[in-house]
Amino acid sequence: MKKLLTISLLCLFWFQVLEAAKPYREGDLNPLVAGSTGYLSYCFPEMKDGSLVVLLDNGLAVERLKISLVNGEAGIELPFEFSTKAGLLKLRFFNNGQSMYRDELEILPDKQKTKKIESFCGPKHLVVGRNDFSMIVSTVLDIYDNPLPEGTPIGVNFQQGGQVTSHSFRSETLYGYKKYYAGEKSGYGAITTFYDTLGSESFRLDIYATDPEDFEITYERQHAYADGEQLVVFSTSIIKDGFGNVISDGTVVQFVLEQPDGPSTIFNGVTIAGIARGLRYAPQAQASWKVRALIPNYAISTNQLAISFRQSVKDFDLSLQRETNRLNVGPVTGFMGQWVKDGTDVTVRITNAGTSKVYEAVTTDGRLSFPIDFEALGKRKPDITVTIAGITKTIKTN
Repeated sequence: MKKLLTISLLCLFWFQVLEAAKPYREGDLNPLVAGSTGYLSYCFPEMKDGSLVVLLDNGLAVERLKISLVNGEAGIELPFEFSTKAGLLKLRFFNNGQSMYRDELEILPDKQKTKKIESFCGPKHLVVGRNDFSMIVSTVLDIYDNPLPEGTPIGVNFQQGGQVTSHSFRSETLYGYKKYYAGEKSGYGAITTFYDTLGSESFRLDIYATDPEDFEITYERQHAYADGEQLVVFSTSIIKDGFGNVISDGTVVQFVLEQPDGPSTIFNGVTIAGIARGLRYAPQAQASWKVRALIPNYAISTNQLAISFRQSVKDFDLSLQRETNRLNVGPVTGFMGQWVKDGTDVTVRITNAGTSKVYEAVTTDGRLSFPIDFEALGKRKPDITVTIAGITKTIKTN
C-alpha cells in the first residue's frame, strides 16, 4: 500500500514539473479589446537567452516577427494592424526552425469607441401587395472598422404617409437586417437606422400601384359635325389597382377606333393622376365611330362609345373655264355657311370611255382651281366628278 502511494506521489510530482516547464502567456489578456494594448509577455521555463521567431496570423494578413528571449521571458509588441482588427489572432513560436508553442487570442471590437453605422437598402422600387419587400441591412463599426459583436441592437425608423414607426433588430455575425413589406398603399417611404448616437442616411422607397383594374371611358367634342377640324377628346375614368391606389403616371392606354367602312385605328394616351386622354380629329365626311380602350394584358374599358358625325359641307359649285384651262370648285361652304378650312381634301376624277384618272387636291380660302388640259382631251368629252366631304358632283365637258 505504501509503495502504491509513493508511486502516485512521484507521478503527480513529475506531472507538475512537466506542466511548469511548458511555455505560457503571462497575465489574463484573453480576450483583448481592439486597440487596448499591443504588448504580450511570454515565459519559456526551459530556455534562458536567445531569440525566437513568431508568426502572426489573423486571417487577413500574416507577419513574421523576431523577438529576443532574456532569462526565459520574451515580449511581443503587436503591430497596429494586428492589435486593432477584431477576430481570432493565432501565434506560432519557432526556435531554430522547430515549432515550440502555439497560442490564440480573441480580439473584440471596441464598443465604447464606435465610429459609424453603415446601411444598405434595396430594392428601392416596390409594388403594393403582400409579397414585395425591401430589406435594410446594417452594421455598426468601431473606430478601427470592426463590426460590433453579434446581438448588437440596431434601431430602425420607417416613414410613410406622414406616419413614422420604430422597430429594432439585432446583428448576426457581421450585420443585421430587417424586411419591410410594401403593404397595400402606394406612395413614398423612407428608412433610416441608428445605434446610440449614430445614424445612417435616409433611404427613399417608391411604392407603386399594382395591376390596373377595368375602367370607363368618355368623350368630349364641340359639335357633331364632321368638319375635320375639331379635336375629339377621349378620357378614361381614374384608373386604380385592386387596393384602390391610383396607377402610376405614364401608364399607356390604347384607344381603338372602329369604322364600318374602314380599318381600325389605334391611338394612345398616357395617364396623369390616373386619367389617360387621347385626341382625334373629327372626320371630314359623315361617319360613325365605335371606340373602346385597353391597357394591353391588364385592363379594358367596361363600355364602348358610339359616336356619329353629321355632314359638315353643305354645298359647292363647279364650273369650267376653257380660256384658262381650269376647273373651278367653290366656294365650298360648311354647316354654318362658312368657308371650309384650308386643306380640305378634294378628289377630282376624270372619266372617259370607261377609263378614269383620279387626282387629289386641297382647298385654299374655300376654293379650288384645278388645271384641265382641254387640248389633250381633243374632241373627247369626259365626265369630271368632284368629291368633297362625301358630297359628289359631276360636270360634263361640252
